[in-house]
Amino acid sequence: MIKLKNINIKFNKKECIRNGDFQAYNGQITGIYGESGTGKSSLLYILGMLSNQQHEYYYNNQKLVLNDKEKAEFRNQHISVITQSSQLIETISVEKNIEFYLKQSNINYTINELLEMIHLKDKINAMPSSLSGGERQRVAIACAIAKDSDIILADEPTSALDQDNKDMVMELLRKCALQGKTVIIVSHEKNVIEECDRVYKLDHLELTLGKEIEKQEIEVKKKEKKKIKVLEMFELLFYSNKKNNRRRILVSFIILTPLFLGISIFVQDKEDLSIEHYSVDDITQNKLLVYSDETGDYHMTKSGFALHTTEYCQPLKSSHINKINKINSVRKSYDYYTLNYAMLNQYGRDNTMTIKVKRNNTVIEKRKPTDEDIISYSREGYPFSVIPFYPEEKGFKRNEGVYVNTNMAYNYNIKVGDTLELELNVPYAVAKSVQEEVFSMDEEEVGNTYYPTSCIGELVKYKTKVIGIVEANSIAYNEVYLQNDIMQDMLDKQIQRYKNNEIKIDKKAYEGYSTIEDLKPYAKTVFVDKVDNVLKVQNDINEISDKIFAYNEYQSILELKEESDKLINDTVKISYLIVGVFIISGAIIEVLYLRSHKSTYMMMRFLGIDKKKIKKVYMIHEVWQIMIMLCISVIVYITASIPKILISCQLADEMELYTRLPDFYLYYMDYGKFSFLHFVLLILIIIIVISGVHLFKTYRYDKNDIIKWLREK
Repeated sequence: MIKLKNINIKFNKKECIRNGDFQAYNGQITGIYGESGTGKSSLLYILGMLSNQQHEYYYNNQKLVLNDKEKAEFRNQHISVITQSSQLIETISVEKNIEFYLKQSNINYTINELLEMIHLKDKINAMPSSLSGGERQRVAIACAIAKDSDIILADEPTSALDQDNKDMVMELLRKCALQGKTVIIVSHEKNVIEECDRVYKLDHLELTLGKEIEKQEIEVKKKEKKKIKVLEMFELLFYSNKKNNRRRILVSFIILTPLFLGISIFVQDKEDLSIEHYSVDDITQNKLLVYSDETGDYHMTKSGFALHTTEYCQPLKSSHINKINKINSVRKSYDYYTLNYAMLNQYGRDNTMTIKVKRNNTVIEKRKPTDEDIISYSREGYPFSVIPFYPEEKGFKRNEGVYVNTNMAYNYNIKVGDTLELELNVPYAVAKSVQEEVFSMDEEEVGNTYYPTSCIGELVKYKTKVIGIVEANSIAYNEVYLQNDIMQDMLDKQIQRYKNNEIKIDKKAYEGYSTIEDLKPYAKTVFVDKVDNVLKVQNDINEISDKIFAYNEYQSILELKEESDKLINDTVKISYLIVGVFIISGAIIEVLYLRSHKSTYMMMRFLGIDKKKIKKVYMIHEVWQIMIMLCISVIVYITASIPKILISCQLADEMELYTRLPDFYLYYMDYGKFSFLHFVLLILIIIIVISGVHLFKTYRYDKNDIIKWLREK
């Protein structure tokens, strides 16, 4: 039995009921009728423990004074509400809607039996959105019966039904009453009200009992409600809908794609910035490098910064060297040579330099080459060059050992104090083409014709100590810095051996496409007396001829450093912006996805399910989405790593494989490659996006007023 006393209801500041009393008995159908806007639905919400309007509530002659949590628990245990808008969980089928209620009761009905009662057995797999208003109403009644509550509240349960279905619904409600349930109906239909045992009329703020049929109350045995488990709720509400599962995977993929791409760009930018770092700390300000520029390319591109090794050059002409040495303020000049990683040998084949790093007599292995190293350089990974340093360069110590740049130190795991056992390509002659060629690094401008030259050399063993590590400014990346007079002594010995016929060049190997000439410098290192005179000397040298090009590495690196610092700042900002935009995009997509589950959350609140249990269900849903995204990520990582897997299993040759891969897959490998930093950032952002959106949406749903939500529906 339910009894309400001192009912006072206001809706939108309009008074509807004043000091009303209401009573409904077990085993009876109690009806409420009145004009629209008189407060019928508001009274029903009070009866359903949904409203805080002023009243006193008695259940089985016991006054209830409950807080919101206790009201929800009472509603869950004792009340079923059939709303005028026929509330159903929109994201699951008719079958799963009814099953959800059956899981919370001990009733003996099956889903098929309940659907047969309401004449909708053929709609078992239908989604609520595909049902007509009348069909939804009948399913809502089946759900109320399935819940097996003591109290059934029905707001206009027959309004959308034809006469046959109205009769069927009233028959079902009568059966519920005969089982000892308290059935309360709000209706404006006269024939429905006439079937009620007790009838209350709402008119002019008064709630009056207009009809009462004396009936003995049916004693109801107290039933223990079943408690649905959290995992069962998750399975029913989120996992049961296959279409919804596919949508969830699609949404997860849509969210993941921009996040994955954003993180890849961020990580790649971070790696690029670590390479594109320039410093003037180890560069002499008054030093100029003068190159042969037969191609005219240096003049066209204005390039030169840290260009320690050269290609496509002829040796400098003696007349040009003499003019350079006669320029005022030139204090000293040296012939400039570099020992290059690959060099033709006497048989016309390439020799490559080798290096063995030892620390405490233990060989130190170099860093394992990445895919990018193999593609960019060679199968072995890290080619290097040997560059001279001079007495005028105060930052370098003489007669003690060699220096390496930071890239060399990183790639070969070199530390100061390590011993290097080198095999160096030391030239003794040049092979000069008999045919002119045209070369230019600038595609828009064509360079001059010239006769290409290539050094011919022999591998010479050299053992030394590493005495310092300098900043890597050169576009050659890996460099060893060797004292100039030691390098010159190596060159002189090689040239002498060649002149003494101790080294004999196979003429047949070079016949037809080149001539062999004496080794001559293709560049000069010039030291100026004062820093203030460097620019003037540089201009004077460049005015000698357009076939030579002089540049100051210090100034070039300084300018490059400024550009690089600006690029770093801009890139960092852009990277953060990209990741931020993608995070926001992912969050918006997730918000839109969770909006489709608003009815699920609100229905759980409406049914009075414990908030902690609701949170746990949504937490499982949250973890489920995170796991889906991580699984997709793993698939991306694996598919992007297929070449690595094939190579590591010795099922493919790496160089051959990489050269055959299409460009789009190389990009895919680049953006999908696994790295610890990428994986950690991805996990963190996925968790932040999904958890953040879930917290935000559940917080908003908790703030939503249930009655307002019902009225909006």
